[in-house]
Amino acid sequence: AFRKVKGLQTLFDAYGRLDSPPPLVLMGTFERDSPPDFPKDAVVLTDVPNEVVMAAWDRAMFGVLPSLWPEPLGATVSEGMSRGRPVIGTKPGGHTDMITPESGILVPQGDVAALSAGMKRLIDDPALRESMGKAAAERAQGFAAPAVLPRFEQAYEDVLAKGAGKP
Repeated sequence: AFRKVKGLQTLFDAYGRLDSPPPLVLMGTFERDSPPDFPKDAVVLTDVPNEVVMAAWDRAMFGVLPSLWPEPLGATVSEGMSRGRPVIGTKPGGHTDMITPESGILVPQGDVAALSAGMKRLIDDPALRESMGKAAAERAQGFAAPAVLPRFEQAYEDVLAKGAGKP
């Protein structure tokens, strides 16, 4: 969703600092608190089916998710990582549990200069993007259903086992 808490203005300001940046592609939905203005050259796509989002990740250089609040998990982070793309996220919050220094970049929430520097670093260094992308894809496997569901099932079994011993 194109919401204020997602840090869009921070992204727009950071993107505006870049010299000859790649296209800025935004996918989401407009909400009551969506910014009134987007960068004039930005490609803005709304209400996009998930398969189109995932295909767009395949063509992206990297992802930028500059949330201004401590996202608990960030499904978009794992989507991008699962497609072998480095992601720039924010700290504090769940992004810090997902993004490692090998798989992406973490910047302080609302820090335009740090976000711009992170984007510039990934734009300028294809080898870094490639290595981070590989690490991101590997890391994302830990967030996928085959890895997560057995842990949930075990947690439920543990709770049931503890409860079975009580009168």
